[in-house]
Amino acid sequence: MVEFPKDITVRTIKRIATAAGVQVLKLRTLQGGVLATGFMKILEPARGVIVSAGSFKGQKQYNAKIVAETGLTIELRLHGSSRSQELDPPNRTTIVRPGSMLISGKSDQSLWDVHADAQDIFETVSIRYEKQFLTALADNSPDISAWALDYVVRNGHGIVEQTIELTGVAQQLLSSVRKKGPNTNLLLHALALQALALAWQYFEALDGDHRPALQHDDVIAFAIDEIEKNPHASLTVKDMAAACRMSESSMKSRFKQATGRSMGAFILDTRMRMAAEMLHKGVSVGATSEALGYSSAEAFSKAVKNYFGRSPRNLKRL
Repeated sequence: MVEFPKDITVRTIKRIATAAGVQVLKLRTLQGGVLATGFMKILEPARGVIVSAGSFKGQKQYNAKIVAETGLTIELRLHGSSRSQELDPPNRTTIVRPGSMLISGKSDQSLWDVHADAQDIFETVSIRYEKQFLTALADNSPDISAWALDYVVRNGHGIVEQTIELTGVAQQLLSSVRKKGPNTNLLLHALALQALALAWQYFEALDGDHRPALQHDDVIAFAIDEIEKNPHASLTVKDMAAACRMSESSMKSRFKQATGRSMGAFILDTRMRMAAEMLHKGVSVGATSEALGYSSAEAFSKAVKNYFGRSPRNLKRL
């Protein structure tokens, strides 16, 4: 057990991260060596299961470079947000927000660049299941073991919203780690197994073509979010590639693989969907054209006619 109930310093973070399977190569804050005030504990309740939990107050902005170890990791974020960019292939981008679950399998060590803004409260729970533990789990839970090992082998990676049950498990883990008692390891082991089982149930319930932990691409999720928030902007593959710190060719191929369409086709589909919704609600052709970034109502009308085979006014009456 490692605990720092007061100041969380850069030095202590580096020292204890190894116990959670994370090697910190670089960590710096903009305001000196104290990162936050709070506590952080790392426990191994069973061989091959590492539970880390932290609750920070007044966290300063920081940037870090870390090496993540192999195995399957489930992180349950309760408060605070962070953004990570993988510096090794497949160069994933991860944005973790309050109420989200990150599930990530790693067959090899990987280098990540991590950034977090200053925030009042940061609370998170992370569970890493080493490969040997997942293999041994097959004796009692073959389906869960096969699913988890598949994520490790295939470097599965994705973020979904926590279920009520998973949030409850995260809160219990945080509370149990913080107030260690005589039966804490037994309780943490049970909660870690429960989190793994709940994650398996969640993804097994999804359609095979929409399982984020294997097929969700956070870079593309970010790009789609930008497109939908800024339908008026003249966004290009070059713009998105630069924002995500990757090559244009990689952005093109990953976007096509994730959505089945080119970025240009996706942007057009998004604009036309929004155009139809706005026109049906009674928004004028001119206002709709302006909101969606067209140079003129005439250009907008031509785009609508080419896409739907009818004019905006006819589309409005449908």
